[in-house]
Amino acid sequence: MRRRLTVTLLYAVAAAAVAALWTLRAKTENQSNNWASIVAIADGSAPRPFVKRRLLCDAARVVAAAVPAPAWEAASGAIDRRPLLARLVRDRLGWEREDDPLLLSATALIGLSAFGFMAATRWLVWTVYVTPRPLADLAGLLLGLALLGGGGDVRFGWFPYDIPHAFVFALTLAAVLARSVWVLPAFAAAAYSKETSVLLIPAVFLARGGRPNRETVLTAGAMALTFLVVQQSLSASFGPGPGGFWFLGRNARWLAWLFAYDAWWYYPPLVVSAVRIARLRGHFPGPLRRLAVLAVVPLALAFFKGWIEEKRQYLELIPILGPLLIQWVLVELGFSRLMRARTGSV
Repeated sequence: MRRRLTVTLLYAVAAAAVAALWTLRAKTENQSNNWASIVAIADGSAPRPFVKRRLLCDAARVVAAAVPAPAWEAASGAIDRRPLLARLVRDRLGWEREDDPLLLSATALIGLSAFGFMAATRWLVWTVYVTPRPLADLAGLLLGLALLGGGGDVRFGWFPYDIPHAFVFALTLAAVLARSVWVLPAFAAAAYSKETSVLLIPAVFLARGGRPNRETVLTAGAMALTFLVVQQSLSASFGPGPGGFWFLGRNARWLAWLFAYDAWWYYPPLVVSAVRIARLRGHFPGPLRRLAVLAVVPLALAFFKGWIEEKRQYLELIPILGPLLIQWVLVELGFSRLMRARTGSV
């Protein structure tokens, strides 16, 4: 009991830090465009496809409406009465007083999402590995902190739905592995969050492996129908996704530049690491080894439809690839016994 309380407290502190650092770095309401604006996404004025990623902003609206107005007035007053806090919130972050309920609610939900992501990834590690509980706890914490790596460098904005979507994606993966009745509700939330949730449909077959049985086919079919209904309803409200966003030439030039100037510093250790990781594939848990195939899809989408070096596009892969990397590091350090694939999961 004491260990659980300690882990919960540690995760809560780390999640609060993730939410705070994300908020200070993102500055969603103080940018020249409204692609990443929480307020613009919530009121429907953000451009497509960003406005269709609704889960966080609509949930924040529900929370803001549920809290009594005097409580929000008190919170706004507390911000405005403190000069340092007022400069931070009003000037640097660009928050307007009337938007405080929505923005404070969204920030709290981002923190809760980071906590939920840690708990979900910790459960995934414990489910597919034979490992000491403290190591599973540590893995959840490290993978949760890894969410901050999705911000990229100064050229890239952080989008408010990234961390919540990583959470519902990981939660659905956990529900798939557990064969839980919560698979469909978790997946519906993921589909309402971002269209890349479609990857969770083939994940059902990959995670369970073997010849698909009736339950697996029905689960995947129900998920496909859910995704279609959710996405069609969003398109009916906000229109279909826009054309454009085709960055094949730009990404090809970027990769050529990287290879010509920077690759010789980065590629040799990456190639050596990839080869050594590949040699361990027989020791990886079967579900994660098969799910790793999904990494090809976000990478291809980023190459054609995004900026390939924008790391926030790959946050969904942390629960899949993260534990494999931790296992590889332990093997390299000579502690392979601390993280072994569970019998039946290879």
